[in-house]
Amino acid sequence: MENEGDEVSVKLHHDPAHPIFNFILEYYGFNHADLHRYSPGSCIFLQGALADDPRLHRKAFVAAEGGGFFDPGLIPEKRLAWFKWIAELLRVTMDREPSFKCFGLHEWAMLYRPAADEDAPVSRFQQLRLRLSQQELNMVVEAGLLSCTHYDASRHFPHSALPLNAIQPPPSKSRRLNLEQPGCVHTNMDLFKWAVKAVPFIPSDIVREALSIAIEARVLDMRASPYDLTKVSLQRGSADFDASPVRVETAGGREDYQLMQWAIHRRAKPLRERLLHHYEKMLTDAAGRRRP
Repeated sequence: MENEGDEVSVKLHHDPAHPIFNFILEYYGFNHADLHRYSPGSCIFLQGALADDPRLHRKAFVAAEGGGFFDPGLIPEKRLAWFKWIAELLRVTMDREPSFKCFGLHEWAMLYRPAADEDAPVSRFQQLRLRLSQQELNMVVEAGLLSCTHYDASRHFPHSALPLNAIQPPPSKSRRLNLEQPGCVHTNMDLFKWAVKAVPFIPSDIVREALSIAIEARVLDMRASPYDLTKVSLQRGSADFDASPVRVETAGGREDYQLMQWAIHRRAKPLRERLLHHYEKMLTDAAGRRRP
C-alpha cells in the first residue's frame, strides 16, 4: 500500500495470465484496495477512528464523537435491492442439499469444440495449452457426466455443449435462486465475490476467509480442468499450489475430485452462514438508518 498525499493507492502485483489469480482478481471485478482496508461491519462503532485513516475503508464512514462507523443507510436504493437479492441467494443455497456429481466438467464444456463448432469463442481468461487432444476432450464432455448448476459457469459454454448438460433447461440468470447449491465449487468461490462487493458492511475477517476459500476452490478448478499446468508456475509468494492434474476423465480422478469438493463445501458452509448473518444485519441496519 502506498500513500500518495491524502489518497491511498493500492497495487496488487499479479500476473494477469496466472490461472488462479487472473480469475479471482480480474473476473470478479472489485477494488483491490478493499483487501488492504479494515471494517468491523455495519454500524459497529470504532473508538478513536478517523475518517482519513488509510487503514479504514472510506466509503460510507460516518464520523461521530470519539470515533465513527460505517452507515448502511447511505447505500443507494438500487444497490440495496441487489444486496437483498444476494442475501436471498445465500439463504436458499444454504438450505439446499449439496450435490457432488459435477466433477468439475464445466471447464471441459467451455472448451468443447465439435467439428461443426470450431469457430466457438475461446476463453479470454485462459490461454493455456490442453493436456489431452481436442477429440479426447470432446469425448469426455459427450460421455453424459456433465451436470452444471451454476449459471456463471454454464453461460460460457458454446451452444453445442448446452444440450449435453444434465441440467435442463440450461441454468440462466433468472433461475439462479432455483439451482445454486452449496456443493458447487463455483458457488463456494462466489462467497468471496458476495463478501467483497458489500464492503465495508461485511467484516474484514469474513472477506479474508472467503478469499482463502476462493483460492482453494480455484486451484481445484484448474487442476480438474483439461489445461496443461506442467509448464505454469503456480508459486505465488509463500503460496505454492499443487499443479498436478485431477484426472476427472477417469473414475479414480472423479473420486478424488469429489473428496476435495466436499472438503471445500465443509469449509464454506459456516462462512456462508456468517456472511448471510452480516448481510441481514446490513439490511436491517439500513432500514433503520434510512432517512424519511
